[in-house]
Amino acid sequence: MHIKFTHAIFRVIAFLFAVALLYSPFVWSQPLTLSTFASGLNGPIGITADTNGNLWVAEVGTGNNDGQISILTPNGNKHPFLVGLPSVYVEETGEVVGPWHVYLLPGNTVAMVIGGQAGTDFGASVVYASSFGFLPGDAPLTTANITYVDHIGDYIYGIGYTDSNPYAAEWDNDGNMYVADAGANAIVRVDANTGDYSIFATFPDFPNPVPVGPPFVNVVPTSILAAPDGSGFYVSSLTGFPFLPGAASIFHVDWDGTVTTLYAGLTTITSMAINPINGNLMVTQLGEFSLDIFNFLPNSSQLLEIEPDGTVTPVVGLLNSLTGVAFVGPDIYLSSIFMGEVYSLAEQLPLPVTLSSFTGKALQNGNLIQWTTASETNCAYFTLQFAPDAQHFTTIATLNGAGTVSVSKNYSFTHLAPVSGNNYYRLIQTDFNGQTHVLKTINIHRNQTETNLHLTVQNNMLYASLAGFSSDQPVIARIYDLNGRLLQQQTIYAENTGTLALDLPAGLHKGLYLLQLNAANTMLNGKFIW
Repeated sequence: MHIKFTHAIFRVIAFLFAVALLYSPFVWSQPLTLSTFASGLNGPIGITADTNGNLWVAEVGTGNNDGQISILTPNGNKHPFLVGLPSVYVEETGEVVGPWHVYLLPGNTVAMVIGGQAGTDFGASVVYASSFGFLPGDAPLTTANITYVDHIGDYIYGIGYTDSNPYAAEWDNDGNMYVADAGANAIVRVDANTGDYSIFATFPDFPNPVPVGPPFVNVVPTSILAAPDGSGFYVSSLTGFPFLPGAASIFHVDWDGTVTTLYAGLTTITSMAINPINGNLMVTQLGEFSLDIFNFLPNSSQLLEIEPDGTVTPVVGLLNSLTGVAFVGPDIYLSSIFMGEVYSLAEQLPLPVTLSSFTGKALQNGNLIQWTTASETNCAYFTLQFAPDAQHFTTIATLNGAGTVSVSKNYSFTHLAPVSGNNYYRLIQTDFNGQTHVLKTINIHRNQTETNLHLTVQNNMLYASLAGFSSDQPVIARIYDLNGRLLQQQTIYAENTGTLALDLPAGLHKGLYLLQLNAANTMLNGKFIW
């Protein structure tokens, strides 16, 4: 991140700074396993998870305007979403500035916080694009697909600040945005209704207690998170050079912008997330800076867990340059800017169900899904989910489990609304205590029909012109959204011309939808835009 060194360094003096952290021994219920989830990334910073278990990553790039937002699917494969974002090498500090964080907002809106130069098209700003209809593997979007820009840096310089580096953002329930600016060391509020900018909170410098570096040290905000109790926000800080150990804090900012220290005695905090299991705060430490080597010590980056009383527990350490943390269910994911990697951290829990088989086959009336368990422990129920694209799953069935048994149990379900082509099915098991486990995903491929189907939308009506259907055959017509959610089903008859006329569902939003027709053991599928 962009931090100015305001004074020349003439000498390096080793300084021992007492770290006032209350560390306590901690034992996880099961061993934690750290593994490399994805590698070969260009400076991954912020990461966030979507509802399908994908990770969205902001890659700062190499300084050649090659910043981008990428999607990491659950198997760790990388798929660029938007490329060509600003990525600038700052000679003064020897670092690269570009996309810092990515956020997923309602209405398929993707918000990206970008550093860089104010006064340019996308530098020092928050930019927006739509992910509607985008699937991992599609051709990536470009800056031509950016729909709106909030020029945070222009505002900051316009009111007299000498530096701006929008780094992270958060939104309240009314849609107002709060941007942590790591150059101005302030929170900028963007009004959702008027678009007006204002300074919401500031973080004053503090005296430098060592003879190395400037006389005052910056309090550099690095992440902002809505407080779980609705009282405002949590804001983490890195602190500027000389990156003193124990000098960073987590602040609480209430709704009138008042800043109070929530947790002190931390070191170079770069990101935060709420643990969904116990509600504790998880934070990443960039590392410990050594004045002896004038750099961060190798293997000094770590993930910490902070309890409400301030107790700090190291969760995993001996890492380098951690910059992001996110949860997918109970599993933790960490990004490392300089290693170019994303790590996964998971408890190795024995699965409560031993799955012997999970299979499916295409029938004339649908897809038959079957699975067999060899044993079950505290198994409450199974959830079967469907997706036409292996990404946007929706639940189609819930079947009760057998509790605790050591004998084989068989389960089956017929999906009556499959699609031509790929049909992905995901099996999830839930314990009596509410813990869920994704067991397996399979694909059933249905051959495309030879019958031609042409769709036309006129005056809230959908007209389907088709061949091969006689006028006396009833047709079951179903309309789905891209998530596979059934919006409407009706039984109709083809006209003598081979045309079906369907009323579109009330309140249908603009977008892409799927039509499925079933008659006489024949299935047709088509897409239409409303």
